[in-house]
Order: sequence, then C-alpha cells, then structure tokens
Amino acid sequence: MTETKNLRDQIRDWAEKTFAFYIEEDKKQNKGFYTQSPLNNITSNPEIIVMGINPGSDGAFNKDFSVEEFLKGNIEWNKHRNWKYTQRIEYFLMKWLEDRAEEIFSDDNQIIYINASCFQTSKASALGYDLLQKSLPHTIKLIELLKPKLLLCFSAKKFFCIEKSIERINLTDDIILGTIGNIPIIGVPHPSARLTSAKREYIRQVIALAMEHSHLNIVDKAKLINERVQFKEKKVSYSAPDILKLAKNEIISILGNTLKDWEKTLCFPLNKELEFRITLCEKGYVGIRHISFDSKIKYPNDIYPNWEKYANVLRKFGFKVLPKNGVWIGTKRFREFGYDNNSITENIAVEIKKIKELVSTI
Repeated sequence: MTETKNLRDQIRDWAEKTFAFYIEEDKKQNKGFYTQSPLNNITSNPEIIVMGINPGSDGAFNKDFSVEEFLKGNIEWNKHRNWKYTQRIEYFLMKWLEDRAEEIFSDDNQIIYINASCFQTSKASALGYDLLQKSLPHTIKLIELLKPKLLLCFSAKKFFCIEKSIERINLTDDIILGTIGNIPIIGVPHPSARLTSAKREYIRQVIALAMEHSHLNIVDKAKLINERVQFKEKKVSYSAPDILKLAKNEIISILGNTLKDWEKTLCFPLNKELEFRITLCEKGYVGIRHISFDSKIKYPNDIYPNWEKYANVLRKFGFKVLPKNGVWIGTKRFREFGYDNNSITENIAVEIKKIKELVSTI
C-alpha cells in the first residue's frame, strides 16, 4: 500500500518542481523570483490564501538560492504587517472574520500570501501575458494542495482574463465571484488602487456575505449579495478646513476639551497614554499617537507595552498602522471616511467614539 504523503511533504514536492521551472525559465527571462509567505512549516489547510499578480522588484532574489530558501519566502516577511498593502487586505477581511481576525492575521499558517507568478518586476504590466500564463499552473497546483476556505484574488480582471476556465460572475467591473474546484474565489481591485470609502466598504460586505453563505453556488451567492448590498460610487469632494471646523465640536463632545488648538491641527486626549489629532496637512487626516512621544528620543522596543493592542484596535477601522516607536501608531486620511464634508465628519466622530471605548479596556 502506498503511504499518503502529509501536506508538508506535498508542498515540498510542489516546491521542487516549481523551483525547477523558475530556474530554467529565468535563464531566458533574467528577472529573479521569490515567494511571499513562508511555506516551509505548513501542516494544515489555511483559512485564506491571498493572491496578487507577481512580486515587486524590491524583494531579495539570490541567483544561488535553493529550494529550501524558496520555501522560506520573502526575506522581508517579518515586516509584512507594517506594509500598507497588507493592512488594506486585513481591513477588507475583518468584517467577515470579526473576533477571529487577529488570531488569523498573526498566524502564517492560517493566512498565506502568494502570487500568480513568482517572477519579480517593478510593475505587474512588465511581466507579460505569456510568462504569467506559463507560471499560473504551478500556482493553481499550490492552491489545490492547500485547499483554503477562501482565495482572495487581487487585480481580479487580469487574473480572470488569463485563467478562462474558472467559473465566474461579475458583481461590478472589478469585483468578481468565482470557484476553482470547490474553493471560493473573490476577486477585487489591487489594495494600492485609489478606492473610495464606499468601494472599500462594499468589498468588505461582499467578502462577509459571500463567506457567510459559502455553501451557495456562485449564481445564488451573487443574487443574494445583489439583494442585500447596493453599491453606488460617489465622487469624493470635500474641504479639509471645513471638516476641521465641523469636527471640532463633535470631537469635544466625545473626548473633552483640546490639549492643543493650532491653526491647522487640533489635539485631544484619548486616554492617559494616547492623543488624537485631526489636521489639515496632506489634504487632511486623523492620527493617534502616544502623548509622551518625543521625536528627539530613540525609544527601546518595549517602551510602550500596549502598542500592539492599540495598533490592533486601529486596524479594525482601516487605519494605516505605522512602524513601532515612530511618531504615530496609526493614521487615516479624510477621503477614507466618506465622500463629502458631512459624511467624513460624521464617520470621524463615529469611529473615534468606538476607538475610545475599545482603548479604554486596554
């Protein structure tokens, strides 16, 4: 009787064949290649696979590296949760995952990042259709091995144009439902795209509904989503100075009087450790930082023991979380709150009230 290989051994077999393909192909392409998430310690099926088109040219490819190093993934992976790309992905997924989100996002065996092609280029357009088509069967084989509950696919239009055999239904021009085997696919725009707050919220709702009803076929799933969620794009037009004026009294009613009231920036105490700021700078944004932070001091890593807890609160609201021990814990631009003065002001007030409640328990 033939012994069935465990998942780790199957991934190793996949890596050897895939690595051989890339080594041979790179003799002609001279582009370099690497994977993203570490794949060397996976022993069970992940919850989510996140797939982009291909890695950027800022990764570290070594011409002499081995299958083992290929499996270890991107050598910068320990920083990936600080990347804006990753933080936007997490925000898309949070409405579905809710209380499970942090457990999954912090576990490289539960959420795995891959690319349709491992060849690196400064822009996906530089990869070329033929090379992407050659690479894709190896990636699909990995997806079939890992059998995630969800394949979240970015630059969806490009992927679905290449892999024409996948059953799919368009919800919008760039948001697509599909299946590969029994694995549900949700295709959405690339996280770096300039999306309105309405579009981002629609993506969050689509993911949550699609996964809540993952037992449905994609026709019924699309019908249910279209019945439950109506998406209408709205032009973003606002005045940052007007928002600062409108928001001032709203925020005072939530946080109390200002710590500082400068011409372009208002500062409020959020709790004993944190300060909330709203500013006109850079077309308007809000930010949260430690009250005691002094940019002239180089702080040790453990100076703010609650930093990670505070950062996780801000991630839930789509804030960009900055590297530890910098000025800001997190920031969020006005345009990410809404589409006009009133909606932006209202949503800033709603979110800061919820954030205050959550940080008060830390």
